[in-house]
Amino acid sequence: MNFISLITFTFALTFSACDEISLGNSKINFEKLYKAGVEAYLENRWRDCVQLIEKSIDDYIYYNTIIIQCRKICQENEIKYFSNETDLPSNLWHLQVLVTERALCLMKCQNLYFPNRPRTSKEVDEQFEKKVPYNYLQLCHFKVEELEKAASCAYTFLIHNPGHEVMQTNLQYYMAIPDIKVDKVRYLEPKDYQVLSIPSLIIVHHNRLACMGTNVVYQHES
Repeated sequence: MNFISLITFTFALTFSACDEISLGNSKINFEKLYKAGVEAYLENRWRDCVQLIEKSIDDYIYYNTIIIQCRKICQENEIKYFSNETDLPSNLWHLQVLVTERALCLMKCQNLYFPNRPRTSKEVDEQFEKKVPYNYLQLCHFKVEELEKAASCAYTFLIHNPGHEVMQTNLQYYMAIPDIKVDKVRYLEPKDYQVLSIPSLIIVHHNRLACMGTNVVYQHES
């Protein structure tokens, strides 16, 4: 079995457990959800803001987890393939094959899970890397009187942006509110994307998007 065949076989096994789920065909991505959430924020539609930005964060985590798992699968396939090759030519040839097959493997994996998914902009990618969505989300949670969630968003944002003075003030304010349950304030990002398995993650993510009010999304797209 050659390298490409091994990749295809591995993907088929992985996908067979959830081949009835058409999440990969969705044209909704975290950028669209996020921009709709920011629009809701600017229009003081606080509950829509919470719903949309939470979904955008879910989708961002889902997407990055799949990409990490794709890289892991491709790396494992490289090891299996090259460990069976006894007559490898020069190191240069080995490197060329490795780079080419890795690119093909990642492309196949991404196309399998995200066949119609639109690309996100570099600007939005950077905002998610800097955890900017939590900045919007903390205020939206506060406006709907979800104090522990607001404080958790502020805390999560500060972990990645420790010098942000406004958010420091916000967190101090939230924690000083008499009714807040301090034990429920927590860090919201997953500690390790790789601990989430692909089949279970797809099912959970699909169900969350399916339960989302589509009229809210259409308000942004119209």
